[in-house]
Amino acid sequence: MDNSSARRHIAAALLLALLACGPPDFVFHVTFPGRVDIEKGARVVYKGLVVGRVAAISLRQESPEAPALVELTLAIWDPEVMIREADRFHVTSEGLLGDSIVQIDPSEELSKPLESGVTVAGVPPLATRIEQSVSSAIEAIREVISEKSREVLDQIGDSIEEQEEEQSAPPPSPSGG
Repeated sequence: MDNSSARRHIAAALLLALLACGPPDFVFHVTFPGRVDIEKGARVVYKGLVVGRVAAISLRQESPEAPALVELTLAIWDPEVMIREADRFHVTSEGLLGDSIVQIDPSEELSKPLESGVTVAGVPPLATRIEQSVSSAIEAIREVISEKSREVLDQIGDSIEEQEEEQSAPPPSPSGG
């Protein structure tokens, strides 16, 4: 059995053990734009403690024009945990080569606790954030180039008009005395 397969078996056994303890205190959904690298059964970590698991992973699309979102269903088993609406949810890995987890970072801003069944937005994975930043930078560069191109073309047009006016103007008369 390879390492990946062993981890899946352990994760499945842990999930079954958690299920044997009864239903989770609450279940909610976190959506992410783009791809997220995580598996069903992955740990949910809050304030450094494992408080639940990823119960399901699905694609969600609000409309045909909207991009698809990855939706993680999180089952929180720890009854002491109070996750709030303003908390930040992101997929990360434990350590340099660790397994992927859902990390919940508590917000300093006070907000009401999440209710079971709600859907919240996750922080896009680093690759998505980089892609969005690069796309924004490229668009800004295109706008600058477009504006500069218009300015240069206007200057060329003005220069051509000046040259045409000079060429069509009557020659200066010789002044003789």
